[in-house]
Amino acid sequence: MEATYRNGEQTAEWSLRYIAETGTADSLRFAVQHLPEIAADLESWLHRHNPTGYARFLEDAGRLPEVVDLFKTESQSFKHETQYDFYKRHKKSFSTEARAVFLHALDEALPEPKERAYLAVVEALRQLQVIEPAVAFQGRVAVIRELYKRRGSLMAMLGREGW
Repeated sequence: MEATYRNGEQTAEWSLRYIAETGTADSLRFAVQHLPEIAADLESWLHRHNPTGYARFLEDAGRLPEVVDLFKTESQSFKHETQYDFYKRHKKSFSTEARAVFLHALDEALPEPKERAYLAVVEALRQLQVIEPAVAFQGRVAVIRELYKRRGSLMAMLGREGW
């Protein structure tokens, strides 16, 4: 693409084709670097065709509030894991939104009496511990311990974490 750009050949078409074939944040970043004059068109294309890749592009570009807005306005376009992973990385900057995502993960995992679910519970609690006040977090753990006290494996995992 860079050689095409230097020769002045239909770079916009080639850039769009490159992004269409790869559909990643990296391909968009590369194309925008070489063709800033059509950056908006390229971003728009990736946004429409690969919202997850577009969110990653925005995050890599440091445009974090735009990612949060994207999650809010187009939440159905994203897997829960995509949002969860984003908020794991940025929980302190967006603690309100992160808390809602972590609580959702907790609510999804708690009813399931399987080790995989218990691991998800512990992971969500680790994230919540960072952003919730200590009293609220300790209260949450106490409630979980009371409601699920018959689940020995879960209680052991909570104990290993010091909760």
